[in-house]
Amino acid sequence: DESAWTQTASTPIGLYSIGIRGLDVPDLIAFAAVHRVPFLHLRGGAKGFDLAARSRSTLDAWAGQIRDQKVPVTLVTSDADLIDFLASGTAAHRAALSELERLAEAAAVLGASAVRLLARHPLPRSQRTGLAIADLAGRHGLRTLVELHHPDWFAPSQLPVVDDLLIGQLGLGLLIDSA
Repeated sequence: DESAWTQTASTPIGLYSIGIRGLDVPDLIAFAAVHRVPFLHLRGGAKGFDLAARSRSTLDAWAGQIRDQKVPVTLVTSDADLIDFLASGTAAHRAALSELERLAEAAAVLGASAVRLLARHPLPRSQRTGLAIADLAGRHGLRTLVELHHPDWFAPSQLPVVDDLLIGQLGLGLLIDSA
């Protein structure tokens, strides 16, 4: 019963678009509004809605619908992995930075407050020194959340790496995967 969720939940329960198939962004926003979903997270990379490839006029239209239907997009997820930001100055690093920058521009238009990077596997501490993630807070007012997506991130040996992540990068936060 939908009304039971909306009346008894003390913490707002949003919707992440990865679990919804067959709806484009306008339909997803309308669906969320009808069902009183208080916020959306959009899968923004090429495996999702590919927001970085959308025209500014399309993003502006979606932003208007978001405002009109009062269903904010609070987070946009990237297909990029944390490991893509190693080896500063390489072609792979430049490509990851470029993708993140374009996605951040789209996320800002939609009113999101954060962009998520996935951390599929823990980084050895020795690799952490080459990590260079764009400061989205400074350019776009967005927080960068790194989703620790593997149980080994929570091993005692990884705690110093997580500390290094939090200390060494501007505007970076952590998002813990529920699995």
